[in-house]
Amino acid sequence: MSALGFMCILVCVSWVYSEARMNRYRAHKTSDDFNLSGEEQSQLYKSRVKLSATQKKLTAAEGTTARLQQMSIGLRRTKDGDFDERNRLGKQLNQQLPNAISTVHRLTLRMEEAEVQRNELLERPRARALDWIKLEARRNANRVAVMVCAGIVILSLVVETSLVGSWLFIGFVVLATLYTMAKIFQKNLKTRLGI
Repeated sequence: MSALGFMCILVCVSWVYSEARMNRYRAHKTSDDFNLSGEEQSQLYKSRVKLSATQKKLTAAEGTTARLQQMSIGLRRTKDGDFDERNRLGKQLNQQLPNAISTVHRLTLRMEEAEVQRNELLERPRARALDWIKLEARRNANRVAVMVCAGIVILSLVVETSLVGSWLFIGFVVLATLYTMAKIFQKNLKTRLGI
């Protein structure tokens, strides 16, 4: 088999592979098909409710911590950093202040988790669209590469040159075509979808 024949087979296999990878997006007819599903909308709503509730609890816990720290101003401390327990306020602060600080820390972590979950859900439509754009651009670039390969075959039949039969020339032309066309198609699709 000649270099030209091998390259044609390789280009055709690449094209068939890119067509097969787009099979999962056959049901998508419009860009709205990338939006969140009903279940994902429900998860997003729950995430927002959880975020709002956690925010309220965090605000209350921060207020409690600030109030307790304000009460601790001027109280004597022991060598280990605790408040002097000879009065009732010192005992109360030794019990409540560490709990309030740990509550603030725990709620802050819970809030960060809820924000990450919400942001991940909000990013899904864009991620789906970008995945589709990448696959569609490769598929279209492979179609162009098939046409370029067919042009090289016709050229090799019309003009007998050693340049057309070389692996380096054919590989360079096909790879350059694939890369350039994929980038052009990606840019155009992103512009059309507003991403």
